[in-house]
Amino acid sequence: MLALGIDSGTQGTKALVVRAETGEVIGRGYARHLQITGLKPGHSEQDPRGWVQAMEEAIGQALQSAGANPRDVACLGVSGQQHGFVPLDSDYRPLRPAKLWNDTSTVEETEENSPGPGRPQSFYRQAGNKPGGGLYRFQDFLA
Repeated sequence: MLALGIDSGTQGTKALVVRAETGEVIGRGYARHLQITGLKPGHSEQDPRGWVQAMEEAIGQALQSAGANPRDVACLGVSGQQHGFVPLDSDYRPLRPAKLWNDTSTVEETEENSPGPGRPQSFYRQAGNKPGGGLYRFQDFLA
């Protein structure tokens, strides 16, 4: 029985094929994620379609290097980057590149909306969590 592990991070997607009974890694794959270039300082974005392509490539490499048949994979583990914003249309297709967790272009707005002395508490009360550096301005997604 085989297990397939997938990790999609900011830099790329990794895949491992593991013998479930022993934990032995028998196959590996990796595909890079491309950053969108030419953005203003502090902006960090990627095309979500590239994540899917990288996942397919990494899985294919891992299965091939293991000499494994996909039908032999009995379990799957997936982890991925968090706190990115991917706006979708009604058919679940990305509307624009995704803002990543490390985008700092909205730090000023985040500070204005974070709880603290002299600052409104409404965001915190509604969300139950203070915003991180990736609080996005709506107008950023209309372009």
